[in-house]
Amino acid sequence: MMILVKGRPDSGKSVLAEKIAMELPGKRLYLATMIPYGEEGAARVKKHRAMREGKGFHTLEIPSELPKAEEKLQPFFGGVCLLECVANLAGNEMHAKEHAGTSPEEVAEVVLQEIRWLKMRMEHLVVVTNHFEVEAAMDGETRDYIRLMELINRVLETEADRVEGTDESI
Repeated sequence: MMILVKGRPDSGKSVLAEKIAMELPGKRLYLATMIPYGEEGAARVKKHRAMREGKGFHTLEIPSELPKAEEKLQPFFGGVCLLECVANLAGNEMHAKEHAGTSPEEVAEVVLQEIRWLKMRMEHLVVVTNHFEVEAAMDGETRDYIRLMELINRVLETEADRVEGTDESI
């Protein structure tokens, strides 16, 4: 079963996703995809680690190319995986050298294939994703990223068994 948890940045998605994952039976994996840049990134990772403390999660940090980490992930197959989060995974893939010059549609398909690969191996997959608003002052790369996220989220919403949100407008 795949459960999609979506919302705007800093809207409580992680708290909700952890609560959902805690209610599901099985060995719990927290699959972190964020590459922590600078002090802000390090602080965010520290905050999320503290939130999970004592909840029975094993944490793996795999920022991209999930199938290539099969050996690390294999002990958790058949359990509960909290994938935190699609926005980081998508950004990491978008900026990977092997995807240089590819369209948001092509990168979206790469990310979706990674998530589908993971879903096939887990009993329960809780996927956290962001919803972003386009703003007039955004540059082209940022708009491409938001378009990428819209493409991925649209598909994940149709493939998920359940969709939860932290924003009333979503």
